[in-house]
Amino acid sequence: MQYINRGFYIGVGGTITYERAHKTREAIRYLFKHHPSSLLLETDSPDMPMMGRQGKRNEPAHVIDVVTALAHLVGSTTTTVINSTNENYYNCFLR
Repeated sequence: MQYINRGFYIGVGGTITYERAHKTREAIRYLFKHHPSSLLLETDSPDMPMMGRQGKRNEPAHVIDVVTALAHLVGSTTTTVINSTNENYYNCFLR
């Protein structure tokens, strides 16, 4: 929360696609509910493959896996996640 309170954004990456990443998933669930404007999407490409893609090169195009996992995690739609994080991207990088 110290980072959020200082105006930082939090990158949500492939770690959340792994069900065993309980602490990370709970933290991201909390942030999406209470501070949705603090989240950005990432893939950690070319490292850190998504669940189900182990042993393969990670690609930026796999960001949809993060979107899908985040939507499922927070009980939302992929459209809502995309719209929210696109707005955050704009606010972070283009303002």
